[in-house]
Amino acid sequence: MSKKKKVMRYKAEPVFLYLGLAILLLVAEQTDLLNGKVGNICGACALPMLFMAVGALSLLHEGKVTSEKEIIKRNARCFLGSYFWFSLIDGAVTAVRAIADTSGYCRSLLLKLLFSTGTFFGHSVLWILPVLFVSLTLCQLLKKSISFKYTYIMIACLMLTVALVYHTGNIRFTNVVVDSGLSPRGVMVRIAMLFVRSVFVAFFILTGEAFVMMTERVKSHRERLLLPGIPLVLAGAFVIALLAGPFYWPNIYFLNIWALFTGVLMMSAGLWCICVWIGKVGVINYFGENAHYIYLTFLDLGGLQLAKLAGEEVFSLMDNSFASKAALVIVLTAAELIWIKILGIPALSFLTGDMKKKMMNSDLSCGGKK
Repeated sequence: MSKKKKVMRYKAEPVFLYLGLAILLLVAEQTDLLNGKVGNICGACALPMLFMAVGALSLLHEGKVTSEKEIIKRNARCFLGSYFWFSLIDGAVTAVRAIADTSGYCRSLLLKLLFSTGTFFGHSVLWILPVLFVSLTLCQLLKKSISFKYTYIMIACLMLTVALVYHTGNIRFTNVVVDSGLSPRGVMVRIAMLFVRSVFVAFFILTGEAFVMMTERVKSHRERLLLPGIPLVLAGAFVIALLAGPFYWPNIYFLNIWALFTGVLMMSAGLWCICVWIGKVGVINYFGENAHYIYLTFLDLGGLQLAKLAGEEVFSLMDNSFASKAALVIVLTAAELIWIKILGIPALSFLTGDMKKKMMNSDLSCGGKK
């Protein structure tokens, strides 16, 4: 007779608020709304915070699943589905722009542009998918075989190993992707970098789980978390800003990696403490629970941008400007209907009540009844 798994309940409010902050930073980084030091700080923290939120969400839902495979699936669905569609949209927009370029310059760089579109820090969707899959598998295997505290020790050892390999191998990831092609060295470096990124992502996912468990232990003293939260955020932002300026050592990759990792971890932990300190406040928690609609709307605007570019190319030959604009409106409307009805993607979900209800009942916005 199999042993029944204990269902653990955790407070969902800090998780959703933290996820909302990560999504805002992600959208700001993708749209280049923030420049300079502020943009560097937000861009460095957006993806790690999103992975921490994925880990926290997986722990919230852990009591509802029956297998490790199902945990991996739920983790991936929390984040990858929408990003995958966004990458396809972004790649299509890039292709349309390159083909429409009369100079032919962008057309000659089409393959390179497609590989770098829809990316997080130089990673296309073809890299994010296997990295997250390997990371989630690694997390589940480690948690299944050893206790949680030893899992962190194992991950730390792996991180130290891969960082040393990264340093001694003198690997420049962006140059390898662009220049190595399908050479044996290029393939081996791609596989090695897949493991390097996966180990770091696994650490952030486990950190998200640790944050959730810490929240339950200190929930009776959450007002004290503001004291360490603000200094951690300021210190982490200071470290990241220094690395984006005069304190970057181009030939000491190992030191740069760990300095950036330390700054990101400090800032992410500080923001988590602030989210827990905020606690249950109606307006703020409403933002946290519905922040993913900002991301979905961002994806929807990407689809509209593609339809607009295609419509302008198709109807630019019309002499009648009114007919051209009317045809463009029809194309955009048809694209939106296809986007919602045929593909089943929750576009414009912040306006459609049925879509909002479905999303509120999905894995992304429920943590079990308390």
